Amino acid sequence: MPASVATFTDNSIFLLNDADEAPFLPDRPYIDLTHPYSGHFGHVIAQGLARTWGVSRALERYPEAKVLLQRRWNYAKNPNANAFGILELAGISDERIEWVTGPVRMRSFIVPSLGLQYASPIFMHPVVDETFRRMRDRVVHGDAKSPKKIFISRLPQPGNRTCLNTDEVETIFEEHGFSIVFPERLSMREQANLFGNAEVVAGFGGSGLYSLLYADSLERLIVIQSESYTGRTEHLMALTRAKNIDYFWNPPVSAKADHKTDWRFDTTHNGPALRRLLSEV
Repeated sequence: MPASVATFTDNSIFLLNDADEAPFLPDRPYIDLTHPYSGHFGHVIAQGLARTWGVSRALERYPEAKVLLQRRWNYAKNPNANAFGILELAGISDERIEWVTGPVRMRSFIVPSLGLQYASPIFMHPVVDETFRRMRDRVVHGDAKSPKKIFISRLPQPGNRTCLNTDEVETIFEEHGFSIVFPERLSMREQANLFGNAEVVAGFGGSGLYSLLYADSLERLIVIQSESYTGRTEHLMALTRAKNIDYFWNPPVSAKADHKTDWRFDTTHNGPALRRLLSEV
């Protein structure tokens, strides 16, 4: 059987080229958790963590196996390429990981299927939901002082799906008793316990809401979203975690919009409806 070859570039992973020059990894099985955007929080969850269901099963048969991950290009700025501690919370230690930075070859390669598809057709297999729930049970602890209503905000990134009147949106939620949260300022364990103790979660659509995987029996999820952003990962997670899900769609600022186009919350059309909803939660 020919050796498997993995080549890593900025946005491509498995390309069958440079096979003769690629070095062999030590002879053991390798479990694939690579994806095109290594180190990106949202993709680590949607494309990495969503496949960890297969790690424990593979290790039962191949206890000597290692998890294969690639360093991202700006590793020097972010040496914790173990996905901000997410994989550690999932029970995968640094010692279990084989880090690679370029093309490699191996003789045994195990690839767990994704189980979560956030573009059409969207789905989340029950085994992924079970994996997330086991992870929640491992790390979330009850905390009566933790806020019950949280709004997950997003720091401005002009040209990258920024809500241009974020301050107005935050004010509406603050007026209705929500705590404003920037998850990137918290450790992964702090995020887990924040979401795990919340009863109502709201926020801008996107990876900031992916810590919904730690939630359980939410009364409501409220998503403030641009019409040009079609990601649905937070929706898939909430289907088995929230009793009610509300989306407020808003037009992008450009007629030629893509998923990164900036947008504004429509205070005229959506403002009154959002306030009515928040007065009931």
